[in-house]
Formats: sequence, C-alpha cells, structure tokens
Amino acid sequence: MNSRERFHATMRYGSVDRPWSWEMGPYAATVDRWLKEGLRSRADVAHTGRYDRLEHAGVNFWQDPPFEVRVIEETSDHTIYQDADGVTKEKKKEAGAGSSFPAMPRYLIFPVTDRASWRKFRKERLDPDSPTRFDYFFSDRLEDWRTLSPSCSTTIPRSSRNALRTWPSTS
Repeated sequence: MNSRERFHATMRYGSVDRPWSWEMGPYAATVDRWLKEGLRSRADVAHTGRYDRLEHAGVNFWQDPPFEVRVIEETSDHTIYQDADGVTKEKKKEAGAGSSFPAMPRYLIFPVTDRASWRKFRKERLDPDSPTRFDYFFSDRLEDWRTLSPSCSTTIPRSSRNALRTWPSTS
C-alpha cells in the first residue's frame, strides 16, 4: 500500500497495512541528543519515523507577505522575537548551541487582537489574488496529478487550520 492509498483508506475508515504517519519532525535539540545516544546521522530520522511521503501542493494559503522576522530583545538566557507569522515569542536558550528550537516558545503578542486589527491583517496579508499564492510549477504539478495519480498524499503547507492558532489573541 503506498502513502496515497494509505491516506485515502484512513480518511474513509478503510483497512490499512499500518497507520498513515507524518509529522513536522523533532526539534534540532532532540536530534542532537539522539546523535549522542547512537543515531548515525540526521538523515536517519525520516527512516526511523517511517513517515509517509507528502508532496506539497504549491498553494500559499498563509499570509502574504509574511511579517519581518526580527529580534526584539536578547539576553543571556532568552530571545524575544517576532516571527514570520507576526507573533512575538520568547525562546529560552537552555538547549545549547546549534539548536534552532530548544523548546516550545512562549507566545507573548499576536497580530490579531480585535476586530480592527483583523480588518487590517486581512487587507494587508490575505489577498487571494496575490501573485505569490501559487508557486512557479503549480500548473505543471496540477497536470501531473490529473494524469499520473501520484503515490503520495498532497498537502497544503501551513494550511489555514494553523492560522486560528497563530494569528488571534485569546486574551
């Protein structure tokens, strides 16, 4: 059973050879630890997890343009920064050098806090006619999907389901 067949069977409550599996992967600090504990190389992580194959659709449903990534404050034990989603976060530095995600950051400020900020955000960053909504190869990829019936599942990167977690403030 290939990844696409497994995904469709799972979504239709059908029989599968094993559960469909994909995730964004472990933090860099986790892989660093696994290397110290005997993992042979970073490339082994995908094989160890038995992740199913995904192909990205090439459609950007996320905000466009993204926010400027910038450091707001940096001390010896943490960094406060604004990410590409416009969220201000605090990240601890305790995991060591070379680790891009030592732990889950603490969310401090969100780009959408009220109706007015939502209207501004929507107008500036959610234009459906933005020329960068579709990647350069989207038309070719679409034709391949129609004719080749790929053996992998297709995903929309950073889909709108993440937006509800990332954009609004709940306070």
